[in-house]
Amino acid sequence: MIENDLNGLGYYRVAPVSCFSDLITLTHYSPDPFERFDLVVINAELVTAAGVKALDFCLENARLRHALIYDSALQRRFPRTFNQSPSQQVRLIHKIDRTQLVDFLSLIDPSFDLLSVDSC
Repeated sequence: MIENDLNGLGYYRVAPVSCFSDLITLTHYSPDPFERFDLVVINAELVTAAGVKALDFCLENARLRHALIYDSALQRRFPRTFNQSPSQQVRLIHKIDRTQLVDFLSLIDPSFDLLSVDSC
């Protein structure tokens, strides 16, 4: 669902992973030390199952520009955005859906055209 929504919003370079070791491989072991992911959408359960806090994983990872973490275990239902630096936004949400994606993309991508999304 997330990949389809991102495609529908004009984002096609999506690399889905289903386990923490694959996520680590993509975000830590690239041959190019300056390679960064513009956006990572993470299910907190995937990271927590490996004994890592999803928020810490994202905030402490220099290869992640922006991260949207969804966590159904959150007691709070409203999003919270953490700014480690002006170039990195990390948002923690309870549930992922197209509305949350659009809201976050409009925050992190200056070229994101909200009007074109409304016509989809």
